[in-house]
Amino acid sequence: MEYMLKTNFKNFPKEKNFSTILRDFLGKGIFNVHVDTWRFQKKMASLHLNNHSLVTSLAKNNALGVMLDLQDVFQRFSFDNIYRFSFGLDPDCLTRQSGFTPVFVKNFDLTLKLFAERATTGSPFVWKLKRLLNLGSRKQLKKAVRVINVLVREVIQQRCKKGFSKNKDLLSRFMNTIHDDDTYL
Repeated sequence: MEYMLKTNFKNFPKEKNFSTILRDFLGKGIFNVHVDTWRFQKKMASLHLNNHSLVTSLAKNNALGVMLDLQDVFQRFSFDNIYRFSFGLDPDCLTRQSGFTPVFVKNFDLTLKLFAERATTGSPFVWKLKRLLNLGSRKQLKKAVRVINVLVREVIQQRCKKGFSKNKDLLSRFMNTIHDDDTYL
């Protein structure tokens, strides 16, 4: 894993189709760029995930004899970490009752589902035609991405008002580094 993701990352470029398929959602972000841009963004994103909340939640529910849907637990744990890592905010999905899904999570999940469908479409012509004509799943995707972008813009605007120089989350790190160009935000 280290060989592919660190030592020889440049020998495993993302296919152009991969970047094209995901561009509507990921833009020029860390998961959709190649070597030099990825390396820069990776350095900016060198934070650690918090496993403590997962262990605490599992132990608490185990002690109470509560049965858990592990897929739901891991999904909420992943979302908490991604959100905390990206924005420095804790949506606290993991400790809430099962089934709690904020608007952001619902749209994020729908977006991932639709991109997975796009990636498995036999021909790129099909999803490109849907994109051009704004039909079917493309219409759903556009709406979900718009909701996510509105919510993210709100976080960015709040961060600009409150200041970001002392925060250690990914958004603040990028805001500290990239002052005049919000392409990567």
